[in-house]
Amino acid sequence: MTKKDTTGASAPDWLHEAIFYQIFPDRFANGDPSLDPPDVVAWDSRPTRTNFFGGDFLGIEQHLDHIVGLGANALYLNPVFQAGTNHRYDTEDYFAIDQRLGDRKGFGRFLAAAHQQGVKVVLDAVLNHCGAGHPYFADVTARETQSAYVVAEEWREPEQWLQGDRCDGTMNYTMRALLLGFTADRQIDAYELAQGMNQLRDRIPAGFRHGMLNLLGSHGTERVLTRHRGHRGRCLLSHALMFASQGAPMVYYGDEIGLRGPNDPGCRAAMPWDETVWNQRMLESLRSLAKLRSTSVPLRRGSQDYVALDPDTVMVVRDLPDERVVMVAHRGDGVRLSPESIPLERAWTLLSSGADGLRLGRGGFTVLTGRPAMVPALVGSSPGTDR
Repeated sequence: MTKKDTTGASAPDWLHEAIFYQIFPDRFANGDPSLDPPDVVAWDSRPTRTNFFGGDFLGIEQHLDHIVGLGANALYLNPVFQAGTNHRYDTEDYFAIDQRLGDRKGFGRFLAAAHQQGVKVVLDAVLNHCGAGHPYFADVTARETQSAYVVAEEWREPEQWLQGDRCDGTMNYTMRALLLGFTADRQIDAYELAQGMNQLRDRIPAGFRHGMLNLLGSHGTERVLTRHRGHRGRCLLSHALMFASQGAPMVYYGDEIGLRGPNDPGCRAAMPWDETVWNQRMLESLRSLAKLRSTSVPLRRGSQDYVALDPDTVMVVRDLPDERVVMVAHRGDGVRLSPESIPLERAWTLLSSGADGLRLGRGGFTVLTGRPAMVPALVGSSPGTDR
């Protein structure tokens, strides 16, 4: 593929600040049972590829406080247009809201409520089914404003979508494979993770790095806690790395409370609203990570380098000219870091888990900030073009 000159092209600025929450609408909350189809199943039923649970716009609206309380300020909704299935990827009419979710007025009320709480809403419009040349897609790209966000659900290579004329970002499944390969599967070590993340950064045009939609789980994967075989600490480590990385982090509904399930349809179970069954430690940990990101300018807007310290320990360095944030994550049985390995002057801790100063326990991480000092030699990559 011939690369275009993307100088000056950029994803919308607000994505620097974004923390996304993904919702599969039929499975999040049933706010208006009068909209239920005749064959609706009980909320605690086992999900299949054909059953309906009755989730709707009012249900999402009624639980906006939970979403905002997590720290999210943007919603990614799986398709909401008229269709015949629960996933609605078989869209029949892009100009009609699926009646099982509500009508246009109900959708408008939901949008108004979300915007009132400072939450942006991104719709999955399945435009890849009609192609980039379709009039609907062409109209979106032609009328794009500074607030519009066009993201591709791309599982392979992101570059073709990030040439300044199609999309602002892609779902970052490449990053997901690297992070989970390190924390969950242990198929790669910290050196390979650092090399892979730095190479991925360099492949993405500088203006679109903050527009990447970073994820660990989705409607098309196993639950992230299931991928980690139920190990909460390792699962949290993967989230910590995602929240520390360049691009907009996205939490799939229910992952914040420890839902488990295999790939589709198991990953699409209904959101339980009985808080006694929630993993409260996971919820509080993700809230802390979201708060850390929302209050740290380098984590939102800094350049990025991954550096391996040993096979089980990796460092994420986020840089601004006068401020640096460093996350050190350890997947092994414990490590004591030397002060010389931390590229900061007079560092202080912002957040830690499983750590005592520079001593990291199993699955521990620490987030430090201070003025930049010399970064240890990068592993297997060249510096990013936006550094």
